[in-house]
Amino acid sequence: LKFIVNMRLDCSQNVEYSEWNNDLIFKMLERNPKMFIAFLSRYARKTNSNEKTDFVLKELRNPIHDGIELNSISQRLNQTETEDAKLKELVSESINIAIEKNK
Repeated sequence: LKFIVNMRLDCSQNVEYSEWNNDLIFKMLERNPKMFIAFLSRYARKTNSNEKTDFVLKELRNPIHDGIELNSISQRLNQTETEDAKLKELVSESINIAIEKNK
């Protein structure tokens, strides 16, 4: 998950970078939702900034392709206990927005 630290928000206009970044965000969330939420939460507290959190939430609302199993990710996330319930809820809301967009 350290890729979040190195995420370049200024490269969001680069199509290839954006696709790679978006796909990686979803893969990391799908693999380990608890660690994903914990890392994102700790990073925001450590940097005293929500800039990357906001960026990640935006990416989650806009999956780059329809091969991403949004319903599976949502179910797994909902079954996961996390240290930051508020952030978990924001992530869950973002996934639900993506699900609605892709109906």
